[in-house]
Amino acid sequence: MTTEKPLDKRTRKPIRSISDQVCIFISYKSTWETKLSPEEEKALLEKANESKGFGETLKAIGSVLREFATTFKIKGFRKHLGIYLFSFTGKDVFNTVFTYFCIFALGTSSTLGANLLSLSIIGIPVTILAGFLIVKVGPANLFKIAYSIMILCLIGFYVIYLTQPSSMIVLLFVIAGIYQVGRSVLEFTPWNVFPFIPDIDEIVTRQRREGLFAAVMTFARKSSVAIATMAVGLLLEFGGFVEGSATQTPEAIHTIVYTLVIGTSLLLVISMCIAFTFKLNKKTHEILVDEIDRLKNNGSKADVNPKTKEVVESLTGYAYENVWPEDPIEKGNAS
Repeated sequence: MTTEKPLDKRTRKPIRSISDQVCIFISYKSTWETKLSPEEEKALLEKANESKGFGETLKAIGSVLREFATTFKIKGFRKHLGIYLFSFTGKDVFNTVFTYFCIFALGTSSTLGANLLSLSIIGIPVTILAGFLIVKVGPANLFKIAYSIMILCLIGFYVIYLTQPSSMIVLLFVIAGIYQVGRSVLEFTPWNVFPFIPDIDEIVTRQRREGLFAAVMTFARKSSVAIATMAVGLLLEFGGFVEGSATQTPEAIHTIVYTLVIGTSLLLVISMCIAFTFKLNKKTHEILVDEIDRLKNNGSKADVNPKTKEVVESLTGYAYENVWPEDPIEKGNAS
């Protein structure tokens, strides 16, 4: 009987590089933006080629930061960003600590931890289901479902740690599989809600600022990942965890367990609390877009019906009288 040898690094790296390039090429060919006119292209090139001094560079950075700040004046976006950051940071905490939990708290191997995390492949079919549910039950309820599943699974992991049952491996796979269902819904929902956020902004500023909101979300997410990873590392070190050691003290093990269970759960609970106040769904979005269309067609703000007024105010955080100004608000001056 012969066994096949795994591919060595010299073989794996070219395969990985080629597959990555194929994916990038497909993304490139499948992505487009509004075509610029020759005049717009010329203006952008001239602006890009301008030499800027230190003062002008600082001024440009300040302008970008002011634009970033204007996005937080939109109530719907503040809530969406809060849900996104707290939930994804909770997921980061789990991923950072889970392998340590398997090795030191449960006494299993790192291979088992990796295998349990690999159940994330479950997310592929779950995403299809989530696409159906986000329309039927709304994003807020989908958030609640995802976080509830994950919190229950975290409790399940904690019970396994306390009881160390004989069927532990089987139970771990079951709970980890269910956890990945919640995680995939958690990851799916925010970026599928995001395309509707600029509509909320439009009724306030009369501008389309999709790129700005995407930039803020991406910047905030990358920052939160870095902070969360550093914070978890410091917390484990403070609890006595020694990187590379084959054994850990009871205090270090407790730190690992409580960081996984309590730390992740706390962040998910915060996200869930915000989700209970998140009002954007298919129905409210349709009302919002209909109102924007009405105003674009020279409709009078005085003729707004009470339900539409309530929806607009709940999504924007602005009094209805202050939305849809006579002139579009200039960049950096949304108020």
